[in-house]
Amino acid sequence: MNAMLELYNHIGCVGAGVKWVEIQYIPKRFVDPVPDSVIVSDKLHNVLAKLDFEYDDGYGAQKLYGVIWFEDGTWSDRAEYDGSEWWEHRSMPELPSMPDLPKEARKYENAYLETLPTNDA
Repeated sequence: MNAMLELYNHIGCVGAGVKWVEIQYIPKRFVDPVPDSVIVSDKLHNVLAKLDFEYDDGYGAQKLYGVIWFEDGTWSDRAEYDGSEWWEHRSMPELPSMPDLPKEARKYENAYLETLPTNDA
């Protein structure tokens, strides 16, 4: 797998602008054609050329690690399972809303909320 093309294709599937990319490639000695590890942390256009190399994405331990931050607040990071690795797109889950309480229970709502810890400390 070409690391640059894999990154480029993943970004195209997400469809959001890229804020920042941080990637580390850790080759397995005597196996991979890239002799030294590659670490890049920069804007996308500065990263792509540094990732123009082939690596085995389907055998052995994970070799490519990193995070892509997108302008829409989502991100992608590397996932691995059973020797295969890929980019996984993620987003923050929505905060749950307070349930609609019956009228008689509403008087207890503020008392309950006051018992919750705050970040003021």
